[in-house]
Amino acid sequence: MTEGVVLIRRAAFDAAGRWESQLFLYHEGFDLAWRLYEAGWCGWYAASIRMHHPLTTPARHALYQRLAARNRIWIAHRHRPALST
Repeated sequence: MTEGVVLIRRAAFDAAGRWESQLFLYHEGFDLAWRLYEAGWCGWYAASIRMHHPLTTPARHALYQRLAARNRIWIAHRHRPALST
């Protein structure tokens, strides 16, 4: 989900653990959506709603490369399937 416009039931938001505070900048919505689906909630994508964002490069933030990579790895690790022994 894009974090530009998000509507979430409070009960779902609380049950999923709210926004992950460690994921500052990049992929917070992806992580929250994953946790909502894992908790049994469903989503609805309103494709007809348009969000406009000025054309910019994410690299304008000095920490972009590090935070984006770190957050991708953290989310993948956090949601990986359990290893069978």
